[in-house]
Amino acid sequence: MSATAPAVPVTATAPHDDQDHTTTHGVLPLVASLYVTQYLGVGFIYVGLTAILRREGVSLESLAAVSLAGAMWALKPLWAPLVDRFGRTKTGHYRTWLLMLQPLLALASLALVAIPEPAQHLGVLGALIALYTFISATQDIAADGLTARAVNDATRPLANGIANAAQWVGNILGGGVIVLIFDAFGWVPAMIALAGLCLIPLPLTLRHRERLPAAPETRLGPAYAALLEVFRRPAGACGDSR
Repeated sequence: MSATAPAVPVTATAPHDDQDHTTTHGVLPLVASLYVTQYLGVGFIYVGLTAILRREGVSLESLAAVSLAGAMWALKPLWAPLVDRFGRTKTGHYRTWLLMLQPLLALASLALVAIPEPAQHLGVLGALIALYTFISATQDIAADGLTARAVNDATRPLANGIANAAQWVGNILGGGVIVLIFDAFGWVPAMIALAGLCLIPLPLTLRHRERLPAAPETRLGPAYAALLEVFRRPAGACGDSR
């Protein structure tokens, strides 16, 4: 996951009437809440958890090892085609994924309650952090897909701005507020608070009605072929050099 929120992907959509324009504006609170929760993990793992463990006397080498669990965010293109291909139901596609992933993200946070002395159980902590980041990265894929379908050309710039602002809010909550809760009340209340924050988008996701395309979802073969093609390109060949 990059230091700035990714631009909302552009997808081919049919022209929107005024009613649809209103609908796309109505999805912006959902976009904001999704990007806040996605960046909770960034702030918590790379700022908040690092500060907590360092305070507990964990060595820099051990901190670096725990931080490697966040590599799941960098590896998400490997299973992004699976999210794009599967999960379509009558009530949505990416919405279906999000309705599964948001409770799972909260449960992964609650699982951290089981290790009230994280500095003494770094192996278990690293495994749970890897699980958390895997779920968070998968939610990132689904959120990008849902947002791309929900916005149009008129609202896409605003959605991008909201996503970037939400990124910083998530970083502040994960890297600052959770640390303050830990300092005042301890590890268990801090993890319960993290779990609660992960559920912020759930009511809005339940209310959202995803617009499904008439065309079938992309097949896995072409999707992975396109992904491999990106890595086969020579350096500097991804765009116009002018």
